Amino acid sequence: MLRTRHTVALAAMALSLSLVQGLSCADVDASGHIHINTTAATIPEGALQFCSTLRSISIGGAITEIGSYAFFGCSSLSSATIPESITTIGDGAFMFCRALAAVVLPHSLASIGRFAFASTSLQSVAVPALVRRINDGVFKDCAAMTSVRLPALTDIGDAAFSGCSLLTDVVIPATVTQIGQGAFLGCASLVSVDLGPSVARIGGAAFERCTSLRSALLSTSATSIGDGAFYGCSLLRELTIPTSVTRVGDLAFHGCANLECYTLLGDSGLWPEAPHLPGSSALSCPSPPSPPSPPLNPVDAAPLPPPSPPPSAPPPDRVSAAFIGGSVGGSLGALLILAQLIVMRCKGRRKERALRLAQKEESVVLGAVRPSEIPLDDANLRV
Repeated sequence: MLRTRHTVALAAMALSLSLVQGLSCADVDASGHIHINTTAATIPEGALQFCSTLRSISIGGAITEIGSYAFFGCSSLSSATIPESITTIGDGAFMFCRALAAVVLPHSLASIGRFAFASTSLQSVAVPALVRRINDGVFKDCAAMTSVRLPALTDIGDAAFSGCSLLTDVVIPATVTQIGQGAFLGCASLVSVDLGPSVARIGGAAFERCTSLRSALLSTSATSIGDGAFYGCSLLRELTIPTSVTRVGDLAFHGCANLECYTLLGDSGLWPEAPHLPGSSALSCPSPPSPPSPPLNPVDAAPLPPPSPPPSAPPPDRVSAAFIGGSVGGSLGALLILAQLIVMRCKGRRKERALRLAQKEESVVLGAVRPSEIPLDDANLRV
């Protein structure tokens, strides 16, 4: 039975090779090029693997799938033209093609297999819009990659960009809900990462040894941070964690020597019990001071009490020294006092003279003096 199955498998492989007209490394021309043009829909698994003389390929428009490991280990392959007819690239299809520095992925592409471009020299890549998942290890150890453009994915697989040591920036699409284990492990040039609004799960070692990472903003949907997720991020200084996180794995922030505190968004029962991040001595940053209260709206403000009436002026006959320190100057007050003293003195003289006249009149009545003897000059009448 086992022998029969083995025979059937060999027959199937022979049939696949016949469908691509006996495709093999011997078909590579003197310049290192091969054009694959066949009526078969698929380039078979391992068709040209370890073909060290292969330098460039072009694929005919009838082919829709590149089989797993089709060009695995083709160490001299530096150019690959992939037509718009291709919808699937299989696992490890271009893995260990170390000379491959550039490739244009067609808009028709909907699926990229695990480790498809791992350990190549790709410098940048734009993932087509139909791709919904970056599978495990797709761009692992692409040490020359500096930028990547991602479409509306749902998740990023394990080790997807692990070892991309020159990758400086990555924008996680808003549709991504999880980041796999070791997804960006060893991305030593990655400076900042914004995990977007939908990422709920960050896998273990996802950003381990991202030694240039300075800030990380976790989404408000985050619920889990895996073991060693930010292990060894020695320059990490700014970290924002929402209180929706219910699990922080062991050593998640171990070796984050520059992380003095983290910003906590919201309020959760988990955090008062574990103020320290696992593997770190960082505490929650103190809350900023509350801003001053805005001024009351004049419409809402309570009515002010009526102003106090001005103090009444002292009566004319009770001028005192206190008046000098009132609303008028000291010199004017002094003049008023002097005038008052003069008036009082004049009144005293009037009373004194009136008294003398009364005494003289009384003498006349008593016959002591005749009326004709009473002097009536101006001095007696003048005040």
